[in-house]
Amino acid sequence: MEEWTATFAPPSDEEIAQLARSSRTNLSLPYASKGEESPETQADLEEAWRRYVEIYFRMLTLRRLPTPDEVAELERIARRRLHQSVELVDLQRAFRAGARLLLTLALERVAPQDAGAVATATLKFADIMSTAAERAYLDEQRSLAETHRDVAATLALRLLRREISPSDPALEDGPAHRFEFGRPYTLVEIASAVSSGVRRAAQQAAPARLSSSLRGILPFALEVCPAPDTVVLVVPGDSATGLVRLLSDAISAKPEFADIRIGIAAPQVGLRKLVTAHEQATRARALGEILVPAVRVHRWEEMEKIDVFARGDSIVGLVESFVGPLIDHDRRKGTQLTKTLATFLDTGGNRKAAAGKLTIHINTLDYRLRQIRGLLGEDSISPGHFTLHLALRLYPLYESRPEAAAARVGR
Repeated sequence: MEEWTATFAPPSDEEIAQLARSSRTNLSLPYASKGEESPETQADLEEAWRRYVEIYFRMLTLRRLPTPDEVAELERIARRRLHQSVELVDLQRAFRAGARLLLTLALERVAPQDAGAVATATLKFADIMSTAAERAYLDEQRSLAETHRDVAATLALRLLRREISPSDPALEDGPAHRFEFGRPYTLVEIASAVSSGVRRAAQQAAPARLSSSLRGILPFALEVCPAPDTVVLVVPGDSATGLVRLLSDAISAKPEFADIRIGIAAPQVGLRKLVTAHEQATRARALGEILVPAVRVHRWEEMEKIDVFARGDSIVGLVESFVGPLIDHDRRKGTQLTKTLATFLDTGGNRKAAAGKLTIHINTLDYRLRQIRGLLGEDSISPGHFTLHLALRLYPLYESRPEAAAARVGR
């Protein structure tokens, strides 16, 4: 900083306190003049302004810019302003108005020939402090937003896992969780295709990788992972058609997403409708894989029109009658017999092709087929067994039922 040509007469601590008290009422700042602050906030505002004045005059007295500790102190003050509901524009206005007032007070204490140097120092002071305060305010705002998003995501996850009921009083639609469930939103479910056989680690991770790649395109979407191989996105807005195009382009861009299938629910309003939206998205994805396997992104509003299996009881009866023992064995033993048989029949009974698709050795396939025969009977692996094959094709719909999803989560 420039040296003064004459002696600078710094104010005493008592004078600084008096200056702070008298000058703050002249700032006419929106958050300082409404008279709506609590006594604690009022005291904090007054102390912050006193420190601002003190740091400023210390800078002029010692002829040096604010120290890192002094800047850090103003940053902490800026972070508190966010929690006191002070808008950033008001905070910035406070620094500008405060700097002008401080310059007026300082010019009363310096020789006329030093006025230019004091003005330059004041501009630097205001720039340093306002920049630091703005940065701290925005950092605190981002941190707070992330915390609130975590709360919203945890609440949504508990709801999708049926840990809390949609009728729970805690499920308010307002902005309390910083996600506007009171406005239209569209739920998207991303998972690997069931018909792709046993889900290898790479396949299980693919939905999460796709979701990560979408963050730049859907920055305001709420991400929830109800199962290790499934990602749910809650996207603000009701443009399901636009989401179909966006998601179709995203999964077509990389071979690693070849096995990804996506279901999109009808737009909903209200946190309590999240479960309904999830059921729609899950069923749309499962129906699409069965009825139109060449398409990879499915809207519930379209799939509902061709849902020839609308009565879930008939699906449950058919699937459990023909492959119930396999499903029970898989759940108890952690095996993959149901998917193994489905893959074997899908490949027309070609053992080499089935083993390749399942990424297992052909001897492992033969061992599983012997287990399947033992559970279902000798003719169970015949490619000509139409009803059994149909039951296996309906297995994704069977698994998409809420009670089946709950059973998977509990395993």
